[in-house]
Amino acid sequence: MRDLWPEEIGPIPDLKAPVTILREQASLLGKKTNNLVEAEVVQLEPKISEKIEFNYVFLIVAPALDNYRYKLFTISYGINLYPLAIDVDRDIRAEILPDAREREDQIRKRESLVAQLGTESAIDWEEIVDRRRLVAESEDEFVEILKKIFSAKKTKRVIGALLSMISYGQEGQITGLNSNNQ
Repeated sequence: MRDLWPEEIGPIPDLKAPVTILREQASLLGKKTNNLVEAEVVQLEPKISEKIEFNYVFLIVAPALDNYRYKLFTISYGINLYPLAIDVDRDIRAEILPDAREREDQIRKRESLVAQLGTESAIDWEEIVDRRRLVAESEDEFVEILKKIFSAKKTKRVIGALLSMISYGQEGQITGLNSNNQ
């Protein structure tokens, strides 16, 4: 049989897959917290529509709290890797994109209207979902958005709360990070 494939097949030089970047960052959180709070990247079922997308969720995990998981954000991208969409909590999104506060308020108003009317007819839900999504056109943009998400007040508050719950046992005994102070 004749081989019709080109000789040079391999990864795209100098381009990391978004999931690789997420996994690297997930491993770094555990190192910063002595593995009391970790992060995990989980692949979600692909969406089958016009194209198959790769979907991942970035979770903050507290192993000492029965593996409590907090969804920080999800990403979705196609075979070309970029652009990619990032779905993030509205409070974090409003913090990292301050000019988006008005749009977020508008979305809340629309959601409130739907709740009051008990119908979705007045709302274009796809428009709302798209307004909650951040888009990274390149690896550099993705890294900058991740840096802002990880540095957001809400992200630090979630991690801090988990560390507080782990560090102080139910009887008030200090464990974890402060164990050498006993």
